[in-house]
Amino acid sequence: MRYLGVLLILVFVGCASVSMTDYVKSEHPYVRKIYGTFEKVTSCVLLVLHHKGWEVSREVDPEVFERDERYENNGYQNVLIMAGRKKHLNVFVHCFENICDVEIRFGPKARNDRLAESIFNALEQEIKE
Repeated sequence: MRYLGVLLILVFVGCASVSMTDYVKSEHPYVRKIYGTFEKVTSCVLLVLHHKGWEVSREVDPEVFERDERYENNGYQNVLIMAGRKKHLNVFVHCFENICDVEIRFGPKARNDRLAESIFNALEQEIKE
């Protein structure tokens, strides 16, 4: 019986640590229109984040975390790129044809105007090349 209690405690502690996420809510997003295909913009975002020292943890469908009319099969292509180093960073890419809305979120409840601007500038430069 004693072992069963210890086992249950270990199981619950293990489950609690698995549920943590890198998702950042839309409290202070930075958004810019970038012209290019979904594939080009997404690959350039990944490259820029890597060059700036961010470690990409995963790429997911943003509909898993939030609702938006762009996720309702109306021609948009969407991806959420989750990255981190000391803090969390989310980059949403929403593309319709060759126009992409790129949204950067720092979390939790963080703002970093200079870093967002440098990521956008590096992204635009990478798209041109």
